[in-house]
Amino acid sequence: MKNTYDNCLIEASGNFLTECFTMSELDCEENMLKFISEHKREQVGNTDDKAVLELIENLALSLEQFLKVQVSAMINEQFPLTLLAGLSEGAKSDIWYDATECNDVAAATMISETQSAMLDVSEKLQSLILQNR
Repeated sequence: MKNTYDNCLIEASGNFLTECFTMSELDCEENMLKFISEHKREQVGNTDDKAVLELIENLALSLEQFLKVQVSAMINEQFPLTLLAGLSEGAKSDIWYDATECNDVAAATMISETQSAMLDVSEKLQSLILQNR
């Protein structure tokens, strides 16, 4: 699976090259430089391959930072901390049917899985929010 930076490199390469990088070019700098030498746009045709790679990498870093800010803003808007706190507290609170005491194994399993999912989602969203602040 591609990480965000790799996706940004692929996208940024299209601004300087006639074709975008593929994942196979991202394996090593030598592959990227060879690809660059074969696919430079006219605007960077006289520019050193390493300099073009630096341009691509700088744009990729800018794109990655932009995405992080945008995703963070979206998460903060859609999932305020009060909502996440409520989700987390709800999973831990004593509002659930006592399925275990009533020997309702299927319901007890479903309740346990739901509580675990609520806590997991809450923790992951909180982690995303804190990472991107």
